[in-house]
Amino acid sequence: MKKLAVFTEGQTEQLFVQSLLRSVSNTSNIALRLSRMSGGRRYTRIEMQLSSDPTNDETTHYIQVVDCGTDGRVISDVNERYEGLHSAGFDTIIAVRDVRPDFSYADIRKLRETMESALRHDQIVPVLVLATMEVEAWFLAELSHFAKVDTNITPARVLIDLGIDLANAPIEQFPKPADNLIAIYNLEGQSYDKSKEAVERTLRCLDYNELNNGWLARTPSLAPLVKECRRFLT
Repeated sequence: MKKLAVFTEGQTEQLFVQSLLRSVSNTSNIALRLSRMSGGRRYTRIEMQLSSDPTNDETTHYIQVVDCGTDGRVISDVNERYEGLHSAGFDTIIAVRDVRPDFSYADIRKLRETMESALRHDQIVPVLVLATMEVEAWFLAELSHFAKVDTNITPARVLIDLGIDLANAPIEQFPKPADNLIAIYNLEGQSYDKSKEAVERTLRCLDYNELNNGWLARTPSLAPLVKECRRFLT
């Protein structure tokens, strides 16, 4: 059984990773376990299981997706769990976090260098994925999903009403992609926030068949995550 551990900074990233893995998998014999970390500093770090698929003799891929609760804990949680994961037979580790709000677009190269040097890489070399500037940029780049949120929301309408050319604009350089997503949804009175319900509604509208039809080209920071998930699931 192949084993993958993904550490995300928050719930939105965790839900997206889960959705991506289930969508790009060409097998039904996968089992996902979702959990959330809490505590730290003065309190013991605690992991709470959120959901877990049953495993059996036919399970070929086992995946843990851990919500670290904050961007500042992603690297430390990977390092603290590293030995245990290796001992348990995990062969792939992915760390996912946003760039904002603590860093700017100009900081990305230095941020990556700092984080990669801090990650343990003895037996397993973790893959660091920086959502630029935040995970909502990845949602903005999947152009077909807007009409599924509301049939009157299209890239053409966004260009006319908001002056944003989603097909050609440098989406990953938008300072606050979540705010752009909110403004677009609001064109027809739809809403978006970080709640589980709102995020899952957007995820249901995403078409992962679009990954190779311009989606990845518009948000290259998503490419390493997709590549690693596909490689693991092959």
